Amino acid sequence: MDFFTRAKILSQVDNHIASKRCLATHQQDKNKELPKENHDDQFFLLVDMGIDKKLIDKIYSYFIQFDFKYQSSVGQKVSFLDKAVFDTYDKLRTVNLYEHTLRVVSNALNDKEVDVTQRPLVGLFALLHDTGKSEKLCDYFGITYGNGHERASAEFIQIILHQTPYEKLGKMFSDELILICDVKSKKKPYEKLGFYGAALYRSDALARVQELEMLEEKKAGSA
Repeated sequence: MDFFTRAKILSQVDNHIASKRCLATHQQDKNKELPKENHDDQFFLLVDMGIDKKLIDKIYSYFIQFDFKYQSSVGQKVSFLDKAVFDTYDKLRTVNLYEHTLRVVSNALNDKEVDVTQRPLVGLFALLHDTGKSEKLCDYFGITYGNGHERASAEFIQIILHQTPYEKLGKMFSDELILICDVKSKKKPYEKLGFYGAALYRSDALARVQELEMLEEKKAGSA
């Protein structure tokens, strides 16, 4: 599957304009040599960029405690009428939640559409955006699991950011995640997303394209 076919499929899933700009930028830059990914670095980078170290340490400990490295990044109930879209996301089930989340963080921290002063906060949002996919985390915090991971993530965000310097942002992040859920289900247009929601959406969509490329490279390498 070529890049543009993948982009078309993800466009069907994501149903928004900004991801197309992001994918076009990726196509222009894809031939540039990139450093080898080290996902753990994203935690340290967020601290270096000013995000509270105690908070990042706590989030990291939850990622390890609740086995994010051993859980699929694709929700258990994901299904699509379009077979091509379903087949694409079926492949993505092999990408673990830890790796996917930190790839989204990396994209957020390098998003040229986001002012550098705002990138750490977008990165924090990206770090938390899929936490509701972890059944173990939801059980631990008494969060309802299986009713849409965006809603579970939104609830966890407010819990983890309570009584931190980011408490007010927690409500904003949570509201944006619910909007993202509505955009994906086509209840609302992409344009309804705010600044943080649109930035996350771009970073997440790009991560999926990157992961498809990675999986295809691995398949080609093992052939």
